Amino acid sequence: MVSVCLNVVPRSFMYRLARRSFTKRDENVRKQQCQRWCKDMAFWTVSFAFSAFHLLLITAFLANLGEEHEWKWFISFSVVIIRKLLIVPVLACFFSGAITLTAALARPEFRTTPPKKLALDLDLLDEDPSQEQDAAWAEKVEELAMRGITIRQLLDFYATLPSMMPHFDPDESTTHDVVRQAIIPMSLQIWSLRSFVVRVHSAKCSKRGTRSSDGLCVVKVLDKELQHKPWRGGGQTVASEQLVWEEEILLEDVAKQEIIQFGLWMGQESLGEVQLKACVCWQGFYGSLTIKDEETFFCVSVRPYDSVHEARAAMSSSMWIPAPCGARSSSILRSSSRPGLLDSGVDAERLEGVLEVRRFSTSSKLTERRRGEDSKPGFAYATCANGGHGRLAQKMVTHAWGNKFSHLLGAVLADALQDATYDGVSRILKQGDTVSLFNKLQSKGKLDVPYWICALCVNQHAGICARPPPTDSTGHAIAPCECTTAKHFDGALSEMNKFDDMMIFLKRTLRQEARENHSDVQLEQVVAIDVDFNLLTRVWCVAELVAARDLHLHQAVQIHSAARRNSCLDKLQILDVREANASFPADKDLVLSKIDDVDDFNLSLQDLMLHRLQSFLHGNEVRAAANICDDVVLGLLTVVL
Repeated sequence: MVSVCLNVVPRSFMYRLARRSFTKRDENVRKQQCQRWCKDMAFWTVSFAFSAFHLLLITAFLANLGEEHEWKWFISFSVVIIRKLLIVPVLACFFSGAITLTAALARPEFRTTPPKKLALDLDLLDEDPSQEQDAAWAEKVEELAMRGITIRQLLDFYATLPSMMPHFDPDESTTHDVVRQAIIPMSLQIWSLRSFVVRVHSAKCSKRGTRSSDGLCVVKVLDKELQHKPWRGGGQTVASEQLVWEEEILLEDVAKQEIIQFGLWMGQESLGEVQLKACVCWQGFYGSLTIKDEETFFCVSVRPYDSVHEARAAMSSSMWIPAPCGARSSSILRSSSRPGLLDSGVDAERLEGVLEVRRFSTSSKLTERRRGEDSKPGFAYATCANGGHGRLAQKMVTHAWGNKFSHLLGAVLADALQDATYDGVSRILKQGDTVSLFNKLQSKGKLDVPYWICALCVNQHAGICARPPPTDSTGHAIAPCECTTAKHFDGALSEMNKFDDMMIFLKRTLRQEARENHSDVQLEQVVAIDVDFNLLTRVWCVAELVAARDLHLHQAVQIHSAARRNSCLDKLQILDVREANASFPADKDLVLSKIDDVDDFNLSLQDLMLHRLQSFLHGNEVRAAANICDDVVLGLLTVVL
């Protein structure tokens, strides 16, 4: 037993230190390299020490041998050295070469096309499926791929959900309920969104005995119910001198009905707040805002931009003219000489190059669709949330509509936070604490990662909106949608039969962009498994899993908690794609028609899920226990014999 422990424990430790794999570049590259260097040093130190210990044991053993047995042990030792260093490597090369040669003779295509399991994807470098597809089909595939929705937008949707769906219950409401009761009604028109660059020029305070350096201006974005939306941007800036501020504050994708709030602080004391509707500064804003009385006010400028990228670029290049606060007013006064500007005692001509009044328009296609007075078009929620602009998705989420919506969103946010399970995030969502989640996601820099979720990124008005069930899962009635969008359940204009082509398009496009931008962004799949693992019984979910495997995508499996692994094993044991469910029988027939051998498909799907859930099934611990047991039995047999 002692000899087994002396061998197994250090050897297992060295194996763990020697384990290497590809990893994503971290934001702190120096720290990442230092950790790898420390791991290398630990491996070589422990390995040399362990090898030296073995050599000492062998030397001590040989020193105590009798002269008549020395030659036998030297011959045995030489045979072991020759076998390990010469014979075994040569035999390994021989067998490997023989197998490769045999496979090449039996399957000549392997010489030019590597097997799928090698994950080389050489065919994606040359083939262009758009050449083989119908133009309308290819256009729809690209349109679907450009409907990414960011973490920032998902947080905003969840915060807005109770006002749109008052009976929403995080413990009961399913994704299907949210689609019918919230997503479809909220996606009947493109939202007007703009980003703003806010600059607080200066202020005048009636409070005596305060230092100008104590002045602090806080800018926030609020919804109609005056709830703070930190994911819209904002921040605070400290006065440099004489209550003059130099910093600019970015507000991202602000809706027309939302509110911009300015607060003025002197040290630890708040001097009050003033709110400015976003629609007031939609074309630009410049003026003085009265905070508390006629003696406490400050001058602000707000510049609108069509996109966040334009606003960020302007923050580094714009030139602002300091504005005096000579004009004082108890209300906001519009300048008659220039629309959208406030009269603050500054000549409008001086502002000609400072504050540009911008005109905005959505894409021509969307504008034409909205011109009809009688028409009621519908859009994908992601299209509405992006203001009609496209956003290429980077992560595709596979989920079942029967799952709780809070669990679906929890799985997505847990993936962004790199948590192994989503039960913790779901508890925070249940409490409605989206601000704490925002802070965590912001610290990890994940707010702008675009995901693709079919419930939000597929235009439900082009399919299922007109024929809802009478009630949702909680018993509340569902009103049919009155949109005039044409319905397409198959063919080139359908959005329900192109997931595999869209995944290929996303992978190729992201790979090309990563090559051009020298980044490591690639398409990934997030599998949001529900508590009861019913995702494995939905035919479209199974199809997406296999399509992602064939494309060699990185698949991140999110389960509710490690305690649910037994349910997973029970589902995998009886998994059969022929028994999978689908909302439309034609969908099931379509998926099954693409499978040549159903039994082999079932085995490969079980193998896929077992590999993806390996960390939850404690496979490494089981193998380590088996190795220790094997060494103990071998040691006991050696003693007995």
